[in-house]
Amino acid sequence: MNGYFEAVADYYLATPPDQLEDTAADQARRCLKDTVGCMLAAGDVCRRELNFIRSLGSGGGCTVAGQDYSLPPAPAAFSNGLLAAALELDDATSIGVSVHPGCCVIPAALAASQIHNSSGGELIRAICFGYELCNRLGLLATEWIRELGLFGPGVIAAPCAAAVSGLLMGLDREKLRNAFSISLSMSPLCPFSAFTDGADSKSFYSAWGVYLGMLSSELAAEGFTGPAHILDGECSLKSIFSGERGLDVPPGSGGYSHAVVFKDYSACLSVHAAMTAISNLKERESFSPAQIMDVSIRTYPYACAISGLVKDLNPISARVSLPFTAAVMLTEGVLSPEAFKQESLRRQDYLSLSEKVHVQQGNEYGSGAFSKRGCCISVRLNDGRQIQETVDCAKWGVDSPPSDSDLDEKFLRITAQNIKKERAEALLNMLSTVPELEDLSSLFTLIAKEAR
Repeated sequence: MNGYFEAVADYYLATPPDQLEDTAADQARRCLKDTVGCMLAAGDVCRRELNFIRSLGSGGGCTVAGQDYSLPPAPAAFSNGLLAAALELDDATSIGVSVHPGCCVIPAALAASQIHNSSGGELIRAICFGYELCNRLGLLATEWIRELGLFGPGVIAAPCAAAVSGLLMGLDREKLRNAFSISLSMSPLCPFSAFTDGADSKSFYSAWGVYLGMLSSELAAEGFTGPAHILDGECSLKSIFSGERGLDVPPGSGGYSHAVVFKDYSACLSVHAAMTAISNLKERESFSPAQIMDVSIRTYPYACAISGLVKDLNPISARVSLPFTAAVMLTEGVLSPEAFKQESLRRQDYLSLSEKVHVQQGNEYGSGAFSKRGCCISVRLNDGRQIQETVDCAKWGVDSPPSDSDLDEKFLRITAQNIKKERAEALLNMLSTVPELEDLSSLFTLIAKEAR
């Protein structure tokens, strides 16, 4: 199985940036734009975590999004990984696996490209490599990740970050393999309970994997080795990465480098189908929250299971709760980061409405890790009406991806409180032309905090 990684790595080592598939390169540009927006939007809510990482050591020349200081590559990627995932607005996958490629790949790619003076094309190639690897590892591991109750992005972030940073460092095939296997041999477990319990440690999950991946590529560069059979040897990780999906698909094909779902709701992807159904219902029907007698949410097994684990609401756990997120969406028509501030979590109108929401598993969506991620919402009103909406997938799903204009609007909306509109627009313009840039220094200047 280590040969599986080597085949993917060989493809990207041998493919110059200007020979990438157009669809993959364009999606990498869109993912970069979206992830940078997520980073810049989260600075205020991550202050304590960022201060902790900064206390481990400063200086080093790598940008932390929205901040006025720099860090060495690994801590900078750690910080940006934290920011990317903090608001649960970061991208996910369109092939049903338990990974979030953006927060695992792009922080490492940015730090490594900055410290090694990479071109925009080299950055885009590394992102394509990272997304393909992330999705492929997810296909192999998702069934066991779900079975063991783990948080997929935390488990898979390290090898993806190691591979991406190693490629940008210029590691040869052997050292790149060692970076990959070192990172996997030291990868964290990341139980999903930190999310449903609302523990602070969940905030570090993906970012810690990114940090570990960066350290692994640095270790490999110095000649350190990892297990040669990390995915297929005795006493290895072969029982975790035991799936067969994707094994027969050659590297660079199958769409794994651009199998992405972008998120418009600031919550776990498990609630997005329900939020989409509610949004459609509110557009079609006229009713107020005060008219609602009860709400039925019928959705896929995994969404029901993890929502049911939430006992106490806080800014982390509430993002998995179908009753709470549905109550906010039915009231406001949007699910923004503001819904998860402490004052919002205490709002009696949200809490009262959430008690009227009943969640049940829909057998029509199938079972297992790769079940269909649809939802049916039924709302009973006090005027006698029973209104209903069914969706097969969440907004911006694989059949209805956002346009560039949609992603630009999201970027400007979520960053509005943290950076000036003129600066945000300048950054958007530069992110749109990244593949053509030979020098990325101006990009990193715009990503950093504006000098006063």
